[in-house]
Amino acid sequence: MRSIFRVQNIPAYRVIGLKLDVLFTSIEEIPTLIEQSIQRKKELVDIKEPHVRYGLSYHTRPDGFVYYSVFHVSEEQEVPPGFVEFVIPEMTYLVTAHEGGSIEATYMQVNEWLEFSEYVPYTSDDQPYYDALPIKHEKYETDAERFEIRIPIINKNYKIVLR
Repeated sequence: MRSIFRVQNIPAYRVIGLKLDVLFTSIEEIPTLIEQSIQRKKELVDIKEPHVRYGLSYHTRPDGFVYYSVFHVSEEQEVPPGFVEFVIPEMTYLVTAHEGGSIEATYMQVNEWLEFSEYVPYTSDDQPYYDALPIKHEKYETDAERFEIRIPIINKNYKIVLR
């Protein structure tokens, strides 16, 4: 099944949750981190999207990536011990849904769409990245079989001007 894509500007939002520096050889640790974040969610009293969890992947290491299991919270929400917080800046995203089946196939379609578009994945010039899709945001609602994929993007022509 072919994915449907859209380009969408998403305002900045604050997240709090758990972080894992994961090696490709120990990727099985991610479900444990997710379960811990879901169990500890009750420590957050001001969640903006109560039925949503975000999985954020930053491919900033050659042997793995940094994974966050986080929740969108208010500015007033205090950070419980052991949690991390940061603000996802306002950005333009390539957005699609993963409807089940092979996640690899869905990400291959994302790469194909980008290849023939006027966009490239966003990267920060002061940070090395080690993946064709260096930043992946996944928005999980109640049904884990279907989730939204968000890839931060920038116009190819704008990226050339910035360098």
